[in-house]
Amino acid sequence: MTKIILLLLIVAPTAYGNFAEMFGSSATTSSIGNQANGDASDPGNAFYLPALMAMHDRTSFSMAAATVKTNFHDINNIITDNARTSSDPSVPISGDVNTDYPDVYNSAININLPLARNTGNIALSIFNPIGSLMEFNSGDSFLPEYVMHRARYKRTLIYGNYAKKLSPDIAWSIGFLFGIQSGGDAENQSALNGSSYGSSASMKVKARPTFAGAFSVLKKFKKSLLYFSYQQEMKSNTTVRANGVETNTSIPYDTTFETMTYFDPHVFRLGYVAKQFSHIHFFTSVEYQMWENYKTPVIRITKNSGSAIIGSDNAENIKTTNIIVPKFGMNFLITDKLTFAVGVNYRKSPLDSDFSGAGNSLDTDSLTSTTGLSYDLSIFGLDIELAGSFQYHKLKDKTVNKSANMENGLPGQKVGAGGYKIGGDIYVASLGATIQF
Repeated sequence: MTKIILLLLIVAPTAYGNFAEMFGSSATTSSIGNQANGDASDPGNAFYLPALMAMHDRTSFSMAAATVKTNFHDINNIITDNARTSSDPSVPISGDVNTDYPDVYNSAININLPLARNTGNIALSIFNPIGSLMEFNSGDSFLPEYVMHRARYKRTLIYGNYAKKLSPDIAWSIGFLFGIQSGGDAENQSALNGSSYGSSASMKVKARPTFAGAFSVLKKFKKSLLYFSYQQEMKSNTTVRANGVETNTSIPYDTTFETMTYFDPHVFRLGYVAKQFSHIHFFTSVEYQMWENYKTPVIRITKNSGSAIIGSDNAENIKTTNIIVPKFGMNFLITDKLTFAVGVNYRKSPLDSDFSGAGNSLDTDSLTSTTGLSYDLSIFGLDIELAGSFQYHKLKDKTVNKSANMENGLPGQKVGAGGYKIGGDIYVASLGATIQF
């Protein structure tokens, strides 16, 4: 089993969703509710509106570092094991569930590169956890898990686009998100204590790139900007087949392990930027996200022909719903160099459930308030913008009460019985800089 877990870690090069979707692509976009600010010189806009990059003829580069701290409600004194999840004769067992997830540290790099002879612009965004490329964590198979936050955004994301002006007021872009599909096979001969020889194993891993398309278009007016952008759904199912025989008893096993290691929904984004007043700018957008193909990261085990190992019962039946995410933000130009920003967005949970049935996957609606400051300066002939932002995510409180009987329908109590409250807070701080060459 240790070898199987190791293989899963090797073949899962990315994990779950993306950081920019949840917390912003830069300090400047994070401060107005995670949306485009309409400034063509700011490459942080490339994630939300890559067509905007075509409106700028200087190379620009931005970098940011962010930290995310979660503070979920405690889950105490619930059923943590029953006759379905454990062979312990003392079941059901009550206990506490750890909701103290580690802090997340992430970096963001955005680049806008104009091509020669006005042939267009290349925009590139890279988001990755600081100190690693990814973190794979399927979570516990039975205990409550905040599946959108356990490890969903702890992975590297690469987003590339080509942008081109059709006229001084109209631009478009086409691009891609980059991911990886992976799978593997493991063969093992397991020897128990007392054997005259040790265990042995072999494995092979295959990974291939996968891409999701992206498109955006904008129209500039005298003091405003209207835009539309689209990102295609992208998902990866990591699959591992493990087979072999226990040499002492000659018991064969042949099972397939599968998990959805990441998922990015279809996103349709319509936005508007208004600069009707010289010192106040308004930003609003609405996203339609399609989540019907999402699966939780719980590892699903399938029994193959001839195996003595029983597969998982997959009792959890998650229902998903497509969601609308409205966003609103404002910039206040305090001086010609100092800008104060505020924003808000509301994200309904794509998990359509009261969580009373079988399963452990949790999520709830969130209201996000954002703010930030930016300051412009010039050093050695370079135009530089320093920025910082802060976000407060308030998760909607919800009480979970499990229905009668165990997960398999037999008399007893489900894992999570006893009732608990979900919700809490998330805090996000970001610092960044933008340089124009």
